[in-house]
Amino acid sequence: LCAAPGGKSIYISHAMHGTGLVVSRDLAHGKLPLIEENRKRTHSANMRVEQGDATVMRPEDAEAYDLVLADVPCSGLGVIARKPDIKYRLSPDDLRTIIPLQQSIIRTAIQCVKPGGILLYSTCTINPAENGEQVDWILGQGGFETESLAPFLHKPVEGASPETGMLTLLPGVHESDGFFMARLRKKKGGKS
Repeated sequence: LCAAPGGKSIYISHAMHGTGLVVSRDLAHGKLPLIEENRKRTHSANMRVEQGDATVMRPEDAEAYDLVLADVPCSGLGVIARKPDIKYRLSPDDLRTIIPLQQSIIRTAIQCVKPGGILLYSTCTINPAENGEQVDWILGQGGFETESLAPFLHKPVEGASPETGMLTLLPGVHESDGFFMARLRKKKGGKS
């Protein structure tokens, strides 16, 4: 969900070694050609590009996916070094309205995950309200539990506790922009 420009979808496609299907959706119709161009350029044949509003649940998507990556719109505070204009255009109202938008997308994502499946939640911000607090909100909905990220890391991340199922990367501390990710597993028999 919220897939443009398609890099994470392509990564998942390649990690699947041509098996299965990656459905890469974005709301902005104008961004679809870019995702499709990147899909073709990287020979990601097991990837399908679709237009879709991540805040609207499609009945056919109910518990249909083994893994859902919700790479939600965010304040972008983690990439401010590369995009300094963020500090001039981001307002307190923007920060107040982004949380409900993220939760609307998360509601859809939760419903799409099969029992026993994985929800990956990610942002490019370091704002706790958009990160850990959203994970707490997901857990409060019932049916999900965090799952360690440690088995998926190639090396330890300074100052991180990936066994919590959450990881925050900080500019100036890690060789990265600010980024957040969480891994949650849908309990079998868990509610959607």
